[in-house]
Formats: sequence, structure tokens, C-alpha cells
Amino acid sequence: MGASMTGIIEWTDQAQCATRPELNQPLAAPRWHEDHLHGVLFDTDKEYDFFAAIAGARNRFGKPPLIAPRGVPPHLSGPARRCFEDFGSDLAGWLHLSEIERCIAHVSDGSFVTGFEVDCAMEFMRLLVSKLTDPHVRLVFSIESP
Repeated sequence: MGASMTGIIEWTDQAQCATRPELNQPLAAPRWHEDHLHGVLFDTDKEYDFFAAIAGARNRFGKPPLIAPRGVPPHLSGPARRCFEDFGSDLAGWLHLSEIERCIAHVSDGSFVTGFEVDCAMEFMRLLVSKLTDPHVRLVFSIESP
């Protein structure tokens, strides 16, 4: 049986509102602990290079993860709260896009491979970051690895 990951891409409501000029709300520092959060769920399996980069799971690169898994953050979007309350996890954490990219660069030996689901998730995160900035977007994940 292969490893699988449940991921939630989250972003702050405050940042989302700042993208709407008619609301006249300037972009401030992210308030992950008190803001209303939005999230989109995605599941994937057998993305071993990605799992190795972000959490050290199924690691064929021989390097520890650049950022050790931090666990699930205390304040979550509705989708993440529902997801992570229902089951435990072997490895859980959260990373901003810039951190994910640094983690991939850290383990990559030129043969780093991702599949369709991770490619789509990363592209969605890049789109969000282009509109909301990196500190306002994160991936919360849980990896189940037998």
C-alpha cells in the first residue's frame, strides 16, 4: 500500500478582501489566528518525491526535510477542521508556497517528479500567492505512510 496525502490549500479572508478595490481594505499582515479562513481540499497518493520534500516521508533523496513537519496549526479553515478532526495522521504540517519551493530545491537532485494533482495544487497556490501574497496562503497537509 502506498502513502497518501490529504491537503488543504488555505488563504485568509482579509487578503481576499484586499484584492477587491471597492472594499478599500489595504493588505495587512496575515492574521491566521483570528481571521476567517478559506480552504480547498485535495487528496493525492504516491507523490513520493513531494512527500519527501515537505515531510521526509518515502524519502529516496537521503536528505532530511528542510523544514520538519510542524503539526496541524491550531486555527484552520472549515474544510481543514472537518478533515483533520476526523482522522489522525503519521505526518502533519503546513507550509507557505515559498517554503515548499525551498524544500523541493533542498532535496532535488535533478530527478524530482510530481504528478497531476500536485502540479495542479502548486499552480493554484501560485495563483493565490500572485493575488494575495505568500504569507496569506498555506498548504496544511497530513501524510499517511504505512
